[in-house]
Amino acid sequence: MESLLQEKLETTLQNPGIHGIVCTDMQGLCLGNQGAAFEELAGPIAALCEEAYKQWPSQDSPVIVLETTGPKSSADLSLLIKMSDGICTGIIKSKHN
Repeated sequence: MESLLQEKLETTLQNPGIHGIVCTDMQGLCLGNQGAAFEELAGPIAALCEEAYKQWPSQDSPVIVLETTGPKSSADLSLLIKMSDGICTGIIKSKHN
């Protein structure tokens, strides 16, 4: 399973505008990461997934979007967080792609 997850992470990172990806379990254990998504993001991503499900229990899979704006348009990034099958995924991408 680890090699399949690693393959999926690498494939996702090849998409235009994607700068990083991290997958975590609900306890914040990093299952894998690639690119600009560091292992240290696993805990906060898991916590945000948990809070989203507490706030919107009727939603099948809420998506959390955090956005940054830098002095240059290339610094405008989004962190998209979603849980599926007990795994939280965070994707860092350019807002303009």
